[in-house]
Amino acid sequence: MVRTVFWFIYFFGYLVFVMPSLWKANKLMKNNLLEEHRQHVETITGNWARSLLKVAGVKVEVKGLENIPEEACLFVSNHQGNFDIPLLIGTIPRKLSFISKIEVKKIPIIPLWMEHMQCIFMDRKNRRQAIKAIIDGAKKTGGRA
Repeated sequence: MVRTVFWFIYFFGYLVFVMPSLWKANKLMKNNLLEEHRQHVETITGNWARSLLKVAGVKVEVKGLENIPEEACLFVSNHQGNFDIPLLIGTIPRKLSFISKIEVKKIPIIPLWMEHMQCIFMDRKNRRQAIKAIIDGAKKTGGRA
């Protein structure tokens, strides 16, 4: 219980601590420095994810990274707990985006980073909007729709 409370405090505390990095990401995007932006966002989010795993006492062993294709691919996790996202961000060495329920936009700071990661926010109660979000996201991230 105490470790869980500490984990959530660290989770949000880290995001507040890296606010200057969020401002830098905004500036890089505004100046159309897309490769620098991508690298910056991957570095900050990767460090955040790996540190969350470390704080939780999780030891991760990754096998098979060489089997991940270079082209776009889909990673599916069951998201039964709090570790799917940090595990994926912290261990897969490539640009990642996520599909998220729209309610996440109500959480402070997190959706700002998710927008820099080109995440897709989906209203699960509105099927038309959900399909449109997937199509728009595929276009935005370089996929076909």
